Amino acid sequence: MHNLKYLALAFALLFLSACSQLPQRQLQPAPQLPWRVALQELAHWQLEGKAGLQSKQSYNSLTLTWLQQAYAYQVQISGPLGQGQMQIEGTPELMLLSSPEGRFVSEDPAALLLERTGWPLPINELPHWVKGLAAPGGQLLGQTFDEQGRLLSLEQNGWQIEYQDYLQVDQLWLPRKLQLRRDDWQLKLVIKDWQLANPS
Repeated sequence: MHNLKYLALAFALLFLSACSQLPQRQLQPAPQLPWRVALQELAHWQLEGKAGLQSKQSYNSLTLTWLQQAYAYQVQISGPLGQGQMQIEGTPELMLLSSPEGRFVSEDPAALLLERTGWPLPINELPHWVKGLAAPGGQLLGQTFDEQGRLLSLEQNGWQIEYQDYLQVDQLWLPRKLQLRRDDWQLKLVIKDWQLANPS
């Protein structure tokens, strides 16, 4: 009996030791810097880049152009050599998806994208995440920043985002390379060009 008690105590100590070595989430406050305030106010922009979207079952190499005008977006997506072109346009409340298979409309953009492509992409959060910002109103579990106030990592709404490189555009630091992960899905995004514009 005593041996069983000692064995149980040893397992408990071993378990607590393992737990103490697990990486802890960090939730740093966002630095209040002038360029970050300007970044939060940036509502009109365009990016061009390449993306690799993969799961255990599939891999997609994509080229995309994303135009954001306040809450409205227009995204052009194509596969290698321009194959499989698709256009997405809408707002957080409504999406129109146009592809060779037809035109589809939904009041649930993420659900429509998942239904038509099989991609579980957070379409409403991406306009914030690609700028290096947490999405407002989402479940924020972790975020870290470097010495310049640039977002290094973000955990929100079940997604883990790592920011691997930045470039400076009009005195703003904007992501150039980032990686998103959730479950067995991974999205790698390399942004080749940012265009910033003021409201017309």
